[in-house]
Amino acid sequence: RCYVDGVNLAAEASTGSILIVNADDQFACYNWDAKLKDLLGRFGGAWVIEISTGTPNEHERGVMVMPIFSRARYEQQGFVFYSEYESMFADNDFCESARQDGVVIAARDLMFPHRHPMFENGEWSRDWEERADVALRAQNRPEAYELGKRVFAMRKASGFPPMQHGVQKRIIALCLPGERFEGPYFDAILDLWAHLFLNHPEFEIVKVRQYTTNPYVTREDMRRALAGMVRKPDLCLWIDDDNVLSVQHFEQLLQGLDAHPEVDGVAAWCWIHSPWKTGFVPSVGFWGPDHLHWDPMPAEFSHRQGLEPFECGGLPCILMRYSALEKAGEGAFLPIVDS
Repeated sequence: RCYVDGVNLAAEASTGSILIVNADDQFACYNWDAKLKDLLGRFGGAWVIEISTGTPNEHERGVMVMPIFSRARYEQQGFVFYSEYESMFADNDFCESARQDGVVIAARDLMFPHRHPMFENGEWSRDWEERADVALRAQNRPEAYELGKRVFAMRKASGFPPMQHGVQKRIIALCLPGERFEGPYFDAILDLWAHLFLNHPEFEIVKVRQYTTNPYVTREDMRRALAGMVRKPDLCLWIDDDNVLSVQHFEQLLQGLDAHPEVDGVAAWCWIHSPWKTGFVPSVGFWGPDHLHWDPMPAEFSHRQGLEPFECGGLPCILMRYSALEKAGEGAFLPIVDS
C-alpha cells in the first residue's frame, strides 16, 4: 500500500540480528560493516544506532532517515514504523520513541549518504519535483503530511506505545451519563470493566461521565469531552443510567460492529411506552412519511435475530465508532427544532 507497509513487511520476513532500513537513495559509508561490527561489539539487547545521512538538520528535527537497530528492539516494538503512517513522520516517530526509551547509540560520525532529490549539497532544493519519480511524489502528497502530523501528535501524546501481541491497543470510552447510579447498573459496569481488562487486552479503557438536568446537553457535553482528548477513542460505548448492559450483550454489540466495518455503530434497544401510552413497543423504528413522527418496530421485533438497520429511536445503549461523532460534528446531540 505504501512505504511504511513495505518496510514492515520486509522486517516481518527478516531473520537477522541487525536490521537496516534501506531505500534507493541511501548509500553506505566505506567499510560500513566493519565499523558497525566494531561499534556494536560493546552493546547488547535493544538498541538503535543514530548515524548521519547528510539530510538537512536531521538530528535537530528528530528524524532517523536510515534506521539501524537490533532485532531485540524490533521485537520490543512489534513494528519498524507504526502502521497508521503512510510515509511522512514515520521516521520522526521511530526517532522520538527510541530517544524516549533511552536505546539510542550515538554514531553521528558514520556518514551514510542520503542522495535525495529534495536537497543538493546539504541544502533544500526548490525544483526537486522535476527530478522526483511517481513514488516520491506519492509519498510527499499533502495528504500524507497531514495524516503523518495527526498520527504523530496522537502517538506522542500517548507516549509512543508499542504493539502488544502484534496489536496496537484500541481505546474504548465508557460514556456514562447520569448523577446517581443504582446498584444493578453499578454492578454491571464493574463486571464489564473486569471483562474488558481480563478478556480484551487489545483495549485501553477510559471513562467519561457528565450530568446535567437536560439529556441533550449532557450528551453534547460528553461529546465535547471526547473531542478534547489528545488521543481520540476508537470506540464509544454509551449506556444510559437506567439501562443495565450485561457482558454477553456487550459481546453481541462488539461482534456485530467488528463484522460490519461499513457501519457507524450497533445499538441495543429497550421497551418503551407506545406513543399513545397504550402498551409497550421497541425503542427503535423508522421516520413516518412527514419526517416529524416515527413508527416503532412491531413487537415481534424482539424475537428476531441478527442486526437490522433503523432510522430513529432512543439511545439506551449504543457501541459506536468515534468517527461517527466526527461525522456528526458540533451539536450532534442537540435537538433539531426546525422541521
